[in-house]
Amino acid sequence: MSRHPKPTPPETGFPPQEAQQHPAAGYGGMVPPYPADGGALGEAPAPRRSRALPWAVAALLFAGVLVYARFGLFTVRDLRVTGIKYVPLDMVKRTLGMDRNLFYLTLTEDYVRRAVNANRYLQFISMEKIPPSSLLLRVKERWPLAFLTHLGMGYVLAQDATVLEQSRDLSKGSPLIAVYGLTVWGHLAPGAAPQASDPDQVPRLRSILAALTEWGFDAQVQSVDVGQQMALSLMTYDGYLVNLGDASNMGAKIGTAQAVVAELRRMGMGGGILECSRPGEASYRASAP
Repeated sequence: MSRHPKPTPPETGFPPQEAQQHPAAGYGGMVPPYPADGGALGEAPAPRRSRALPWAVAALLFAGVLVYARFGLFTVRDLRVTGIKYVPLDMVKRTLGMDRNLFYLTLTEDYVRRAVNANRYLQFISMEKIPPSSLLLRVKERWPLAFLTHLGMGYVLAQDATVLEQSRDLSKGSPLIAVYGLTVWGHLAPGAAPQASDPDQVPRLRSILAALTEWGFDAQVQSVDVGQQMALSLMTYDGYLVNLGDASNMGAKIGTAQAVVAELRRMGMGGGILECSRPGEASYRASAP
């Protein structure tokens, strides 16, 4: 037995140091005597790097490249249109959907044809894609040329007899060629040709309007009459009644009428009846005084 007893700590009311609980410790609630990872005493373990982070960055970069390609590199930027005179270029762009970032790579001729033909003022002819973002479009334009009245409603017709507009204001037809003799039935819808009880009337009207446009004679014509198959006719603003016969060789007949009317005007003849039922031939009868 030792003569000097081991001193005991004073009574503090706390448990001995080696038994003290640590709220965040493992090992059964005891603070380990050394760091579990073998590092220096008192150092926190290094955080583990997430493997998902590089993949997320790569995915964001890839998505950015796709967005740039879709809305930047491969969006139709340059549109060149041939065949328009009256229709604004901005209208053609909206018709194609260029205001919604039209994607160049998936653009097809079928889509462009349907989009263009859906606009009643345009008719699709052809298209050509020019890499990386240009489009060459060829169209045929429709413009107001004639005016048809039916059941109190006025209809503006294009040079191919397509209905462009309808209105109850009949004064809108004053600068246009009045159409007579067309036996219309049913509803006249914008974007479509009129339907007539005689199925050949609309083709006859179309041939006259097309020939007038071709020869530049349309601005001089006040009205056309397609009521009688063998006696088509037109009237100029200065009083020349031109009998055209049937619808055959209409281009040659209108050309003949234009030349003869111009010569009669030069000679000071005021109005009359011009027989142009045979292309290249014409006879004139002056109006009664």
